[in-house]
This record gives sequence, structure tokens and C-alpha cells, in this order.
Amino acid sequence: MYFLIFGRKKGLSVVFVGPSEAGKTSIFVHLLNRIGQETVISTVANVGEFKPPGGSQTLVLKDLPGHDRVRTKWWESHKSRLLGLVCVIDSSGGSKAIGEAADVLYSVLTDSIVASLKPRVLILANKQDLLPPGREVNVKVQLEKELTMLRLTKSASLSTTGGAITRKQLGKPDRDFDFEQISPIKVEFAKSCAKPGSANLGELLDWLSILAR
Repeated sequence: MYFLIFGRKKGLSVVFVGPSEAGKTSIFVHLLNRIGQETVISTVANVGEFKPPGGSQTLVLKDLPGHDRVRTKWWESHKSRLLGLVCVIDSSGGSKAIGEAADVLYSVLTDSIVASLKPRVLILANKQDLLPPGREVNVKVQLEKELTMLRLTKSASLSTTGGAITRKQLGKPDRDFDFEQISPIKVEFAKSCAKPGSANLGELLDWLSILAR
């Protein structure tokens, strides 16, 4: 599913990233009212126009594939028109899902284009319906711990292989990472469920509406 859209002004794109099976495409389908359309692990970007409730502008939503190498290909061709970035996480997937999401976030947040455009960032804890009753997942704290470790391992890899450093430093190297360190990029958190028949995308819709004003 790939919809080509021409003639859009720069700065109206909202890109959805995240690991495979986090639910990005299900969310995309719900937002664009394509309920009932089968979602599969894709190898191309899904693109469509969306005007959020209360928004004055139409956004171009871009759902990028979750697989690393495929996502990198589409990311390079779509990142230059970035207004907002949504990282979707499977909140029911435990430490594995958090680790995979942290790896995606590290790649996009250290990208020099992202650093220059300063998009608003939403970290969306999806699949809330799969969590046991009463269980809360502190996605922010877990991601900050993972990103602190990733920053160390990525830097060590670059220094030992002699590779050229083309990325921006993530946060302050002399401190454990926290999202406040990448200001003026604003990082926010929300929850969602894209289950057919009981979807709850209210927090995401509120965030998109603010972007589209």
C-alpha cells in the first residue's frame, strides 16, 4: 500500500517508525479510515493524507517498515520533510520490545537532519489492550536506560572500527541519558490501542491536532 502525494508544502510530514509488529500499520489504517484492510509486514512506506479533528492543515502520514535495512532505505528518502515523528512501541512486549524501540530511536534522534529540523516527537506505547489489568509500563524510564547503554556501545564501536562519525551526539555524554537533554526537540509520551472494534487513539489524535494547527 503506497500512495504517492505530490505538491505538499515542506514541513507537513509525520513519520511513524518503530520495530516490526509494534502496530504502526494498524494505527495508520485506523487513522485513514481503512478499517477492515488487511495489515501485513510491509517492505514499502505507506503514505496518506490526514486532517486531524480540530486541525487547520492536512498532514501527510508516512508509516515506514519496521525491518532495519528496509526502514533505513525509506527513512533516507522521507526524513527531509519532517514535522513530527511518532515512534510506536509494543508496550506488552517486555524488555525485548523496549530494546528494539531504543535502537530505532537512537538512529533517528542522532540523525543530523532531525537535529536541524527539530520535529516534535511522540513515543506511543501501543497495544495497551494486551497488558494485564493494573499493569503499568514506564516506557520513558526504560527507554532512557536503554539509550544510555546504546550510546556507550555505539560510541565504542565507532572508535574501535575507525568509522567516520556522521551522527550527532545523543544527549550529554557525561550523564545518564534523559529526553530533556535533546531540547529543543520536544519528546512526549502517549498510549494507544489499535485493536479492531476497540481502538483507542485519542491521545495520538490530540497530538496530531496540535501539529496541524
